[in-house]
Amino acid sequence: MNARRLIGFAAAAIALPLHAQNAPAPDAAPPAARSFLGKDEVLQTYVGRAQTIQWSSGVQTQWDVREGGNLFYNNRALGNVGGNGSGTWEIKDNGAFCWKWNRVESGNPGCLFYARENGKTLLAVNQRPDGRIAGEVLSLK
Repeated sequence: MNARRLIGFAAAAIALPLHAQNAPAPDAAPPAARSFLGKDEVLQTYVGRAQTIQWSSGVQTQWDVREGGNLFYNNRALGNVGGNGSGTWEIKDNGAFCWKWNRVESGNPGCLFYARENGKTLLAVNQRPDGRIAGEVLSLK
């Protein structure tokens, strides 16, 4: 076997496994579609409970969503002192969870949408399937 054929054969032998690693498995399931929670499901799941949220900024917050419209939060910033406060909440007919804090601060007022995707509960900025995710609900008590 001449040197060119040997080099070509070796290159093909190396490239084939690399190509196979990047190719999707023929029976791989497509990623789960994002499904948004409606108003009734948000009311039943989150009102009267506390949830821990991991925001995309790295900050963790506990929201305590009380019946009657009161909302309390406690931030746990990474490497910094956290903060806490209170405000009010409402759920719009389209399922948007909206709040207004008692103190003036960023994100006041605001709304997010609860969504499920790949076994996770997410907080999305809109109801588009590819919309930006603001955070993930880590726990619910």
